[in-house]
Amino acid sequence: MGRFIVPRCYTRWAPAACILVLCSVACQRTKREFTNSIGMKFVLIEPGTFMKGDADEPTGETQAVAVPAGGYMRVIRNHAEPEPPHKVTLMEKFYMQATEVTQRQWQAVMGNNPSQFKGPDLPIEEVSWEDVQEFLKKLNAAEKGARYRLPTEVEWEYSAKAGQANEPANLDAVAWYNGNSSGKTHPVGQKQPNAWGLYDMLGNVWEWVAIPEDASRGLVRGGSWFDNAKRTRTTFSPLIIVGPGSLGFRCVREALP
Repeated sequence: MGRFIVPRCYTRWAPAACILVLCSVACQRTKREFTNSIGMKFVLIEPGTFMKGDADEPTGETQAVAVPAGGYMRVIRNHAEPEPPHKVTLMEKFYMQATEVTQRQWQAVMGNNPSQFKGPDLPIEEVSWEDVQEFLKKLNAAEKGARYRLPTEVEWEYSAKAGQANEPANLDAVAWYNGNSSGKTHPVGQKQPNAWGLYDMLGNVWEWVAIPEDASRGLVRGGSWFDNAKRTRTTFSPLIIVGPGSLGFRCVREALP
């Protein structure tokens, strides 16, 4: 960064000028969005509080819990059942990938393409938990100083709801599901984004999410081209994935302090 020189005629305002410069540097450090070396676009997600769970379920008597970056909190439940709403606070900002990882991006890192439906801008699918961990390991090695990981379930749902209390009023506008997909995945980013600029948080492919207390396995969220509207919800987490070519993911990159 170049030197900042305060003109002599403005020396009595130098403290204020320094404050402005420091604010400018901070803003540059935490960009609202950025694209990495292999074309993965990320959107900054600010900290905040939201109601996690299904608004159609009775409100549980659960205590509000603050969750650090990468942290995790949930009400214990059968994952095929709706989760009663409860208040959760995320304490740190993070970057969420604006779309699901594409086959072009996967191939740039892994050199292969296991997907059933082929196309560079289609979401990667047919990837296991172990496959995704290897992708993240290689991506982090390639981009020094960055830490890429899966979103936690809390981060994913917070980002998918994007400040909204209810499910999208027009699912066809935001998601590829069995009512409009014609039995296949579609290029990412074709539907309308949510209020925070994230595409395909619902539908197209299921997305792996992390359980920080158990690094050996994950959950899936969001529904897919194969699923009906009931399963294509921000709050639904299934016990079993049904349908080949329907399991992918998106990344989080941790933000600078």
